[in-house]
Amino acid sequence: MQISPTALPAIATIAAALVAGGVSFISMMVAKDQKTSEYRQNWIDSLRKDLAEYVALFVTLTSYEIMAFKESKEKGKAYVDSQQDNWIKLNNLDTCITLRLNPKEHKKLIDLLDEATHLAADTNSTSMTTDKINQLSSDITDESQLILKAEWRRVKRGEWSFFITKWGALVLAISAFVLLYIYRPVLFAPQPSPTTPAQCCELSH
Repeated sequence: MQISPTALPAIATIAAALVAGGVSFISMMVAKDQKTSEYRQNWIDSLRKDLAEYVALFVTLTSYEIMAFKESKEKGKAYVDSQQDNWIKLNNLDTCITLRLNPKEHKKLIDLLDEATHLAADTNSTSMTTDKINQLSSDITDESQLILKAEWRRVKRGEWSFFITKWGALVLAISAFVLLYIYRPVLFAPQPSPTTPAQCCELSH
């Protein structure tokens, strides 16, 4: 089987168009992946900042509250009243963090934050102890690290669409080289020289 010389330009044009389309598509996917990765990185940074601020504020407020109530009930109530801005800030941080999380995927952390915020707000709670505060803050920190680590790995790996496109492009490239190797005798076979009229006459004699 030989390819007609007149068909080669058409084949080359089609191949060039396919390559250009593939490059354009891959470039678009890379740009989209970069934007999404930037968004995820900003999400990670903001979440880490809010979580660190929340845990620090939670431990500080509740620890001082316990110490104040140990001295007297009046001092405890006076301390709680003096920290109204910080109680509001703690609730705001809880809300901001929760809104950034997935209710199903990050349910454990959301429940821990909810428990900590309610414990801090309940001045009559007998369960507010130093051990309980330390345990809650440790659990929130551990769960936060797991989430942040998983998201960082996702950013490092790239989005699934980019991941699939990247490996799909590699498979297509390898397939193209394999096909080129298989059909190289056809594509690069020497073409027979055209017979001139003079040669025709000589052959007729």
